Amino acid sequence: MTLDSLPSSDSHPSWVGLISADPAFRNQLQNALEESSAPFQLALAIDSPFSAIGDMEIQEMERSNLELLVVDLESDPALGMDFIRSAMEAGIAPRVLAAGRDLSQDLLLQALQAGVMEVLPKPIQAEEVEAALQRIVRKAGRSPVAEVEEEGTGPVPGRAIAFFGAKGGVGTTSLATNLAVEIHRITGARTLLLDLDVEQGETGILLGVDPNFSLLELLRNYEPMVSGLLASCIDHDEASGIDLLAAPVKSGPVPSDDFDLISGERMAEVLDFLKEHYDYVVIDRPRTFHPAFDRILEMVDEVYLITTPDLQALRNITRSLPRLERMAGSSKDRRLHLVLNRYPANHPISIREIEQTVGLEVYHSLGADFFPLNESIHERTPAVLREKSQFATDVKKLAAKITGSADAKEQEKGFLGGLMDAVRKRG
Repeated sequence: MTLDSLPSSDSHPSWVGLISADPAFRNQLQNALEESSAPFQLALAIDSPFSAIGDMEIQEMERSNLELLVVDLESDPALGMDFIRSAMEAGIAPRVLAAGRDLSQDLLLQALQAGVMEVLPKPIQAEEVEAALQRIVRKAGRSPVAEVEEEGTGPVPGRAIAFFGAKGGVGTTSLATNLAVEIHRITGARTLLLDLDVEQGETGILLGVDPNFSLLELLRNYEPMVSGLLASCIDHDEASGIDLLAAPVKSGPVPSDDFDLISGERMAEVLDFLKEHYDYVVIDRPRTFHPAFDRILEMVDEVYLITTPDLQALRNITRSLPRLERMAGSSKDRRLHLVLNRYPANHPISIREIEQTVGLEVYHSLGADFFPLNESIHERTPAVLREKSQFATDVKKLAAKITGSADAKEQEKGFLGGLMDAVRKRG
């Protein structure tokens, strides 16, 4: 066991305590603190395992007046979490930063509930440590020492796009799920699929993910002070590469207390938070109008209205349109897009007639390709990740159009366009 204490100084830095049995981690963290522009300085380092930490170490931590305690959980995550809880209850440090390797979702949730402010994955990177320290400084109400960015040069918030179905069964959730996967595939951008249907959401089923963290967990625990930790709790799907903020895992009615969390102001805060962490936030919005979900529609960059060519769906989308236009405000022509799903080539109602009925141009249409889509749902694998199908091809064209990908022109050119290019090249 080693205890290294540093004397106080006139500049009164923010003292940091470190607990880690990993010498490489201790050296990396000390170097990161020395290079950081945040006002932190290492006061003591304890290299004992959690089971060997006794009264002498606790008393030394108390005398050091720590403002931040860094705890390496790798050697014993469960015992480390018990130590963090005890340390916070005893008031040893007002703020805790945890680190670890391959930490489970359950442990991240425990850290969140215990009051941990940040979690760093090991091996740590200097820039990640610096970013976490700066967030902690801001959360503590102190101005970061780092240079102030010029106006307009800060991080650009992500793009939020919402999908709103005319009625049940028009394929909104399938479309939103597959589009999120395809957007990530063609752009490589950080992409989140957000399921707002807190009672009957099905995005987890379609994606093949059994989520550990849901929108309601985020709403229950959301505070700007723990935003970094919350972001690390969101489920990630390795197969598709996207993240998922799903409906609650447990079936059954949502308790009324949880519904009280779903307010317009709360949802606005959460969407701003998500746009800070993702390049694309793809939202599957329930069909019912609710003040919180209406607030989401006011904030998103675009709303895609999903309809099928049957009369009931067209009637519903036409009835909803005035309210949707009010939410979109003066930018409604830029933000509202009509998507025609499951439209067979021989349908008796033409696209032109549909546009005249609804009062919007059809932004994109997808064919009626039921069998491959149903297979993908049963196999819990998004259609765009399976073998080629008409539905997958149509989704890829729509994703390229939404993102402005270079693939868009190639996909829309088709066989004839490619043939004409070949003829031109020969000439």
